[in-house]
Amino acid sequence: MYDSKSSLLILLFLINCLFFSDADSGRKCSNTSSLNGFESNFTMVQHQLRGHLKILDDCSFEVTRFDMLSGSSDVIFWGADSLDFSNFTRGFPISDHRLNQTTYKKASFSVQLFPNLTWDQINVLSIWDITTTSDFGHVTLPLNGSDQDSDLVHTMFDNCKNLSDNYRVRWSLNVEENWIEIGLEAATRTMNYMAFGWANPNRTKELMSGADVAVAAFTEEGEAWHYPNPPNPSKVLYINKKEAPVLRVERGVPVKFSVQAGHDVALYVTSDCLGGNATSRNATETIYSGGPAAEGVVASPYELVWAPDRNTPDQVYYQSLYQQKMGWRVQVVDGGLSDMYNSSVFLDDQQVTFFWTLLEDSISFAARGVKKSGYLAIGFGSGMVNSYAYVGWIDNTGKGRVNTYWIDGKDASNVHPTNENLTHVRCRSENGIITLEFTRPFKPSCSHNNRPECKNILDPTTPLRVIWAMGAKWTDEHLSERNMHSVTSQRPVRVLLMRGSSEAEQDLRPVLAVHGFMMFLAWGILLPGGILAARYLKHVKGDGWYQIHVYLQYSGLAIVLLALLFAVAELRGFFVSSLHVKFGIAAIFFASVQPVNAYLRPKKPATGEEASSERLLWEYFHVIVGRGTIVVGIAALFTGMKHLGERYGGENVHGLSWALTMWFLIGALMVIYLEYRERQRRRNRLLGRGNWVLGNVEEEDSVDLLSPNRASAQNGLQNSGLMEVQLEPLNR
Repeated sequence: MYDSKSSLLILLFLINCLFFSDADSGRKCSNTSSLNGFESNFTMVQHQLRGHLKILDDCSFEVTRFDMLSGSSDVIFWGADSLDFSNFTRGFPISDHRLNQTTYKKASFSVQLFPNLTWDQINVLSIWDITTTSDFGHVTLPLNGSDQDSDLVHTMFDNCKNLSDNYRVRWSLNVEENWIEIGLEAATRTMNYMAFGWANPNRTKELMSGADVAVAAFTEEGEAWHYPNPPNPSKVLYINKKEAPVLRVERGVPVKFSVQAGHDVALYVTSDCLGGNATSRNATETIYSGGPAAEGVVASPYELVWAPDRNTPDQVYYQSLYQQKMGWRVQVVDGGLSDMYNSSVFLDDQQVTFFWTLLEDSISFAARGVKKSGYLAIGFGSGMVNSYAYVGWIDNTGKGRVNTYWIDGKDASNVHPTNENLTHVRCRSENGIITLEFTRPFKPSCSHNNRPECKNILDPTTPLRVIWAMGAKWTDEHLSERNMHSVTSQRPVRVLLMRGSSEAEQDLRPVLAVHGFMMFLAWGILLPGGILAARYLKHVKGDGWYQIHVYLQYSGLAIVLLALLFAVAELRGFFVSSLHVKFGIAAIFFASVQPVNAYLRPKKPATGEEASSERLLWEYFHVIVGRGTIVVGIAALFTGMKHLGERYGGENVHGLSWALTMWFLIGALMVIYLEYRERQRRRNRLLGRGNWVLGNVEEEDSVDLLSPNRASAQNGLQNSGLMEVQLEPLNR
């Protein structure tokens, strides 16, 4: 029994050794390269990279004393043929080891090369950021194992001392060889300088006086050390005699570039940090300004004006459209809200300032209180009840939040969160004063129209009622009575988005009431009455029907034009974007065409003659345009009532809308009755027509010129072959 157990254990041990020996043999590296044992310090380029590299064997190396500030998520070990720009960017990854840690400090680790990759394929070993195509630091390997000094810039020191938060000194001391190496590092602007020296130990103040001091700085032509190297070596953009500096601009403040870099350098501002037209690299970018036309020379510069707005990201880049990495970064900071938005007004009680900018299919809003509060809310509606609210506050983590709600009551349970499509959302608190910003579309994109926010449609041509409220505390979780507002607006303010102004909510203006009454008088009584007279009063002897028709039409047209002038004067402008105004303009245009058409009418045919084709065409045009004008005018009346309700509340016009509807229904019933009587009268006249005609044979005014029976009736009289006899009194 013991022997069998021993045999089993020995067998398992042999299998285990065989398995792991095979596994180790798969990772075992040879040691034939002339670079084995090579050591060098990394040359720092950016991100405060330092470290020592040692090649262990043909497929691995070791990094010790490694320092590096955090980069992107794509920092890797990279191989290249040389340090020039084109070769560096055509390099290749040499390992799957990624340096995505937040910060490295005195780290040590080993790195394996990719299989089938040898040291003779690598001339430069770099720590490379793929996202920005940037070299953080590198080591140049000696050719053929020669003793080439790759550490041209000393970056490794034995000691370090922070002199301030953004300034430190590093040094290495060699007592035996009687030397000391000192390095200065500062996070400062390129126009500043660094100074360090030995103070007189006997002085306690004015230490710089009499000290041995070294000063380091950049010249006007110095390199921009903050650029994600390697830059383009053949061409780099200079701005104000500085090579690719970091620019700082304010939102809402225009920036002017005078482009003089040559016809092969087109300047543009882009979201892509490399430039050179990202689409050529199958990448996406947003272009904020410039393009192919933004090129010029010294003799004929191109003036490119760029005005970053509130939707511009905090960081963009100025680059050449045709070559990569010629420019650098633009820091975009907030200016004043009045600079970032086109229009602003005070809301009720002047406790909140309201800002906005109209875009193509969306609108950007901002609101800022004038006193301290826990949250700031603005709403679109006549009051907080039945309004769409936007609430901005700072949460417990210090993050600014903006949420949207539909409010249908006065309790906390009546505040319902909505899911509006807000973009460029910001909220901040400065000394307790809340400022909120957001951008939203005019018309929400809703797949389910039963949601409340789907009805929150903004029309820039219609005044927007805006209210506000402030309170002590807000939350995006369960709301309670403690979250209710402590102060609120007393009445809404009507914001005229297109005009950039506002007015307090008020009752119906008298002038606009007169405008509406005059339009009703014209389109509801006079103009339809003129058409009815021409249609149903021709059987009356004389030309009374014609006089009534003309007087009513001209009176109605005059009242329409006068009412239009009243509205334009009261609203201080003529805006044609609303549906009501569009219908009104169309109706006035067609109504104005009718008098001109009447003046140009062809001659009436003589007794017994057929009407000419021109006369018939004119009659058709005159009747169709006239009746169509009435239809458009009635549509203008109803859209005007709707527009009135949007401006002054539905309760003010609800009864008027029903009265207007009943008026036109009664009118339609009257027309139906008159049309029936007219057709009966004509039928009776045709049936009772005799062959003996006493008096002059003339065309009756009561004959409908557009009636399809008119031509057949006349042809029947002419082709019947009957003789007409005229009886006249004898003169004695």
